[in-house]
Amino acid sequence: MTAMLIKYRLATEHPVGKGALMFMVLCALFFVGVSVMNLGLYGYAMRWDSFIVVAMLFVFWGVGFEYGQVDGGWQVKVYWYGLTINVYRYENVDVVQDGKFFNLRFRSGNEYVPSWITFDKKGHDFFRMVFPK
Repeated sequence: MTAMLIKYRLATEHPVGKGALMFMVLCALFFVGVSVMNLGLYGYAMRWDSFIVVAMLFVFWGVGFEYGQVDGGWQVKVYWYGLTINVYRYENVDVVQDGKFFNLRFRSGNEYVPSWITFDKKGHDFFRMVFPK
């Protein structure tokens, strides 16, 4: 059974995901603000395709992972707002430094499989505290 799975949300914990989230929030606020202003001043609402950024923000916010050690290896569960999309099982894990970021790689058989799980220094220290070598 599962010993401990750590939740990792792509929008708030991935170093690049934080920037993408901020960009989408600013774009969504701009389009919603323009829509409210047009509705109040001119009496018409913007077209529905102006709210695609808001829909993208909703989709992006819900993507996340749960990863951790289980019996016989490592498990990564990909979910969207709690709905499990897929579950992957791997034999071992390795953390590789790439510049300022630390990428989590999983080993399956004789090959390493990259993942979307990336840490900054603070996240890497937390990972090593929870899962020492």
